[in-house]
Amino acid sequence: FLTFVLTRPILALRKMAQAVVDGNLDARADVWAKDEIGELAIAVNIMTDHLLATQEDMARVNRILDTINQIALAADQQMEIHDALYKVLENILSVMGLATGWIYLRDPERQVFHLASWYGVPEELEQYILHQPDAPLCSCQNELVAGDLQTNERKCDRLDHCRSTIPIHPHITIPLIARDQEFGVINLLHDADVNIRPSDMELLSSVGTQVAEIVSNAWLRLKLAEKEAARQVLLESLVQAQEEERKRLARELHDGAGQMLTSLLVRLKTLEKKVVSLQPEFKSDLENMQENVSQTIEQVRELSYR
Repeated sequence: FLTFVLTRPILALRKMAQAVVDGNLDARADVWAKDEIGELAIAVNIMTDHLLATQEDMARVNRILDTINQIALAADQQMEIHDALYKVLENILSVMGLATGWIYLRDPERQVFHLASWYGVPEELEQYILHQPDAPLCSCQNELVAGDLQTNERKCDRLDHCRSTIPIHPHITIPLIARDQEFGVINLLHDADVNIRPSDMELLSSVGTQVAEIVSNAWLRLKLAEKEAARQVLLESLVQAQEEERKRLARELHDGAGQMLTSLLVRLKTLEKKVVSLQPEFKSDLENMQENVSQTIEQVRELSYR
């Protein structure tokens, strides 16, 4: 019996250690007594807890790195920016174990915000999250414009007075800043049972930097497209103006100079009939003049047509 009492804790500890080796990190050693073996069991349990926490951290880091990779792939696919942001929200919320998020983008030229994307927003919260152009900025947006916004956890101004049956918790705010431009913010609604650690904030900040680059590139593409469209409009206007000017010159040549030359030719023929009967020697000169006028009329017609 004494042998059993002495060896039972050791055998249990060995069994628990083997379970951990086999991948069962939920296994824990029973503490049979407050002696050296009991202290060893406690130490092994603490070590297993640390191992489990480390494994969870690594799994979360890998998921966030995978999210960053997915963001990069979305950028390479040249997705429309709002579609890309929806995928970003979906991935981030999945990794963080959250359900609700939204993104405000800011137009750096007009200094206005708009709701670019949202995911998992309950219907009763929609009206509070929708940004009206004439509405005052929330604290996140004010700090972003002032250049003071950092990735942090805070209460949401917009949801403070929300009459909702859904418990309203703080949200995580991630600034989108690239190339010295403030492009917007990502907001992730915090669930009470989700533990957000400093390492999570650092990784989310990295995600924000990646997303900001996507938004910045989309903004540059938009501006280039607008400039190209303006250039095309200008070019078309220039061509149209040239065409109108050509038509005007053609009309003036045909209706102005052409008609005057035709009238001159008619008068020369009339003059020939009158003069030749009295002074035949002028017939050749008049015929040459008529020929020259006829050729000039043809040249004017050809130029007008061209």
